[in-house]
Amino acid sequence: MFTFEEVTNENIYRYLEKIMDIERESFSTPWTSISFLEEVKKPLSHLWVVIKEEQVVGYICFIKVANEIQVMNIAVTPKLRRRGIGTEIMKRLMDYSQEHEIRSIWLEVRPSNVAARTLYKGLGFKSCGIRPRYYQDSGEDAIIMKLSLSSKVSKKEV
Repeated sequence: MFTFEEVTNENIYRYLEKIMDIERESFSTPWTSISFLEEVKKPLSHLWVVIKEEQVVGYICFIKVANEIQVMNIAVTPKLRRRGIGTEIMKRLMDYSQEHEIRSIWLEVRPSNVAARTLYKGLGFKSCGIRPRYYQDSGEDAIIMKLSLSSKVSKKEV
């Protein structure tokens, strides 16, 4: 069982060290701690941590603008991958989106990140473009993916 906690200016230092551990283990060009500190200050940004047995095991950072969400960063601790945590994070984001009348969720993913692409595709995301040479460390393109929620029945209509 997982719990989700919203990270704010008031509680970020409780989680920042573990977020940074996961970030450094997950990405060849990780965000800095300053990036996370700045992100939680922004009024449209959200950072959630996923907690299992009192340990941070993953997180997601996203921006909510009008009726869209842009996923900025998502990661699960490497030793716990392929256990459904990434799926739970994305499903929680989708539930949040329905509750807040979000019409679409956008993200970028490396073509080489087959596991993430498979996860997103399985959740209904569609590839809709390429950002050439998006990733600075390798020059790899980014695949732009979008999940349209407008065709789904909102909870308010049920």
